[in-house]
Amino acid sequence: MPSWGLLLLGPPGSGKSTLCASLLDILRAMGRPATAVNLDPANETPGYEAGVSLGELITVSDAMEAYGLGPNGALLYCIEFLCANREWLEGKLAPLVQDGEYLVIDCPGQAELYTSHEGLSTLLTPLIRSLDLRLVALHLVDAHHCSDPAKFIAGALLALQAMTRLELPHINVLSKSDQDQHFEGARE
Repeated sequence: MPSWGLLLLGPPGSGKSTLCASLLDILRAMGRPATAVNLDPANETPGYEAGVSLGELITVSDAMEAYGLGPNGALLYCIEFLCANREWLEGKLAPLVQDGEYLVIDCPGQAELYTSHEGLSTLLTPLIRSLDLRLVALHLVDAHHCSDPAKFIAGALLALQAMTRLELPHINVLSKSDQDQHFEGARE
């Protein structure tokens, strides 16, 4: 029997971790067993209890210290390390899938990991097959990007690139619309 999940994508600060925490609360209130999967090795305190966290295997600070990398290089290293150790993640997820847990997967905000780098697609494709996962990608972009045509087009192209790279059903969401009043002047 397949297991279901949601892959949260979007730039840093778009609300992925906040949405993850809220979705867990809603799913659990509905009586649906759900587990958060934190795939962001830089987010050591995501604001929710992660059932699985990449930080158990490797963190950005570990990679920076061990290899003298900057934050972006360390993030790429961590994702490639996870790809090379995919069986670790598969071993963590398999019992959750067998128990019928809904997976809410919080991804790093660096877009290159799912647009121009093979990291997430290399990781997800075999996991989807081996665990019989049915994932949907939810791509968040700050609503204030609609106030500037160039930012809107850039956000739309980023989402399109993620769609084609990951080859998953994809939902695009404008987040933080409640913060729109802070960007009123940008529309004029």
